[in-house]
Order: sequence, then C-alpha cells, then structure tokens
Amino acid sequence: MSTVEAVIALLREGPFKRVDGALALAQLATEPTVALPAAFVLEEGSTTQDAAQGSQIFEQVETATIAVVVVVGGDAARRGAAERALEDLAEAVVSRLFAAAIPGLERPLAYQGGQLLGLDGGRVTRILRFRAVRRLRLIVS
Repeated sequence: MSTVEAVIALLREGPFKRVDGALALAQLATEPTVALPAAFVLEEGSTTQDAAQGSQIFEQVETATIAVVVVVGGDAARRGAAERALEDLAEAVVSRLFAAAIPGLERPLAYQGGQLLGLDGGRVTRILRFRAVRRLRLIVS
C-alpha cells in the first residue's frame, strides 16, 4: 500500500463524506454535485539525499510532501458556518494524521502546515501538508 493510499484509509474513518486521490481532485471542477465535506490526498513532490554509499550499498532518504485538500460547500458559507467547518475539518485531519505510523515510512508523519487554497465555484478549499520520510536501500552483490 502506498503512503497516499494509507492516508486515504486513515481519513475514511473521519468526518468526510468523500475521501479520494489526485485524479478525483482534478475532476472536481467539472462535477456539478459533490458529496461535501470532502478530502483529497496527493503526493505534491519529493526530494532525496544520499544517506550512505559504499561499493555495494546504495542508500537514500526520500522526503515526500503529502497534501490533503479539504473542501467544504458554499451553502455553509451562506449560513456563516464555512470558516468554522473548515477549521474543524482541518483539525480532524491533523489529529488523525499527525505522528501516524505508516508501514514503509522511516518515521511517523509530521505536520508541515496549511493554507487557504481557493474560494470558487461555491466551495472553500484548504490544503494541509505532511512530511513522509522513507529510506531507499539497495545492496548489489
């Protein structure tokens, strides 16, 4: 199971009506009706550093940024509840993912912060970022 799949599984136990991946997020703009609140998980990018090298050992540490995009509907905004709903959902994501031990990762997930992403199409969107670290190792014989 990939890190993104593991994060999706953790978030499906939470308050969201829909939890999905990057492809579903890309389709969000064209979907007239979406079950909200929703969360979409994607790997934003990664970097690597050499950890050890020898004549037969190759090792790198990969640090990936896992992003969770939280979406609430504008109907809540009309009632004046969107901001509070967005804060509550962001807190639910952080409390579920912060320090979560995911198989294949070197360390538990670390929260990196978040920001408002968009206000359009009757939806309010916030992005939350987490750091995932794994070790790549190959021994050549």
